[in-house]
Amino acid sequence: MKKKLLNLLVIAGLTIAVTGCGNKTEAPAKQKSKGNCDVFECIQKLESDKSLEEMNDIIGFEGTLQSETDDYKVYNWSLTDDTSITSQFMLKSGNATITANYPSSMVPKKADFSKWDEIKTKLKNKETISYDEFVKLVGGVQGTMDKKTSSSITYVWNNSDGGFLSAYFDTKTGNCTMATGRF
Repeated sequence: MKKKLLNLLVIAGLTIAVTGCGNKTEAPAKQKSKGNCDVFECIQKLESDKSLEEMNDIIGFEGTLQSETDDYKVYNWSLTDDTSITSQFMLKSGNATITANYPSSMVPKKADFSKWDEIKTKLKNKETISYDEFVKLVGGVQGTMDKKTSSSITYVWNNSDGGFLSAYFDTKTGNCTMATGRF
């Protein structure tokens, strides 16, 4: 009997040691941005009609040319080891597509997609859904700004079940033009 109890205690101790049960581990420290803003602050401050020089000033350092063609140039600002801003400058129009690059784990997993059918129906029937109304429909959770163009802003939401939702909002009207996701 004592031998069985001793074996159980040894097994329990090893399990705790191997799995780390009972240890309090802190989340890794948030890495400081190399620029004037973190990835989410930067994309909010940037606009698609800004020049490369203006974007460099906002972000706080010069972007790195990633690629170019006769039609566009793509610049990247690496803010941390796993976040960056990319801007594709269209040479003819003078506008840019600005994208925030970050791990999906940085998007809060708090959205509620139970009203997806209502969102889908409104979009199908061409009813307007403002950003504020959309936020209410996904449980009162603000979206994470993901991309900006001269005509739209894209926000993303995640839920605790691993689902995600992307919605595009017209820059002039502020209304949702399209939404897609996996729930």
